[in-house]
Amino acid sequence: MKFALLLSAALLAGCANPNLVGLRGDKLDTRYGLQDRRAAKMHIKQFGDQVPPGYTKTKIYQVERCNQYAQDEKPSKQTLTDDLIMLAYAEGADAISDIRFDSESAILKNCWTVERASGMFWISTSTPR
Repeated sequence: MKFALLLSAALLAGCANPNLVGLRGDKLDTRYGLQDRRAAKMHIKQFGDQVPPGYTKTKIYQVERCNQYAQDEKPSKQTLTDDLIMLAYAEGADAISDIRFDSESAILKNCWTVERASGMFWISTSTPR
């Protein structure tokens, strides 16, 4: 009986949580100021599968957003790319390549879906630090 009560309380507490994954929806990430957003967009270069010489690979990073409510607009690829750009800038990278997008059902995380973007971050070997 106590176990059932504890389980019920845990499930209800989980439902009260806004979501268990990053930001929600397609809205602007307000954790960064306008000046930082502008600097990041001007600094971070985006490449496809081919990165020109003069860059050193770091590692693959990932960002994700929750599509929590059915009436909310699903996070767009552009929003996820912007999130990657901001993360690259914060991590000291100079470029991003191989951006990939995926989506998965995430009902247990209190989201309809989780939208993700991942990309390889690069550091310029010719830019003075």
